[in-house]
Amino acid sequence: MIFALCDEEAVHTAKNEQEALAATGQCREARLSEVGKFVKLTDYLSTIGSRKATTCEMKSRDYKSEFRFLPYEFLRSSRGPNLFDFKAFNECILTNTDLNQRNGGHKGAAAHTSG
Repeated sequence: MIFALCDEEAVHTAKNEQEALAATGQCREARLSEVGKFVKLTDYLSTIGSRKATTCEMKSRDYKSEFRFLPYEFLRSSRGPNLFDFKAFNECILTNTDLNQRNGGHKGAAAHTSG
């Protein structure tokens, strides 16, 4: 998917073949880097909380591509497969939006719970 989306993007924005090749390479590198960050972040999802993870998952779904690039029959299930904008997911997970809202909007405030 990453390669197809990057190729498509480069074709529409580049002025010539050399520029398209360079744009495709940069796009692929950037998107693969975001996938790498996502993989690392998944190790910490249990500490982030399922509510925030679910919210970020929904915000970062690439519904347009899911409809354009339907999966093979053997990959289909009631839950997916889903396509994500990994950059959007990473940015969502790394923001303190939920934390700020719980603490009256004070940036950087920490939430404490007693167990």
